[in-house]
Amino acid sequence: MKLYHGSLEVVKAPRIIPTGHTAAYGNGFYTTTSFNQAEKWVKRKLNEEHKIGYVNHSIPMLEALREFYQSDTYKNLEQEYTKFWHYGPVALYQEFTKDDSLG
Repeated sequence: MKLYHGSLEVVKAPRIIPTGHTAAYGNGFYTTTSFNQAEKWVKRKLNEEHKIGYVNHSIPMLEALREFYQSDTYKNLEQEYTKFWHYGPVALYQEFTKDDSLG
């Protein structure tokens, strides 16, 4: 499945920020499976200050897994001294996005 996100900026890796806010349409990183829906969101946000928008898209799941398995974060999971093995998904994702192998 490919996901799209309409934005006024390029998003290479969204930040996952845990909060206690659970209401729908509050702070968050919203995605859709519809390119057209993401494009419409961008067009609604364009104005004099923001003249360019972007439809960011996800990479295929297998490619994402390959990137993760080749990353320093994954290598560090094997090492006892790094303590990565006890990190939760948010902390692992934050380490992964800091990983130099992401380019």
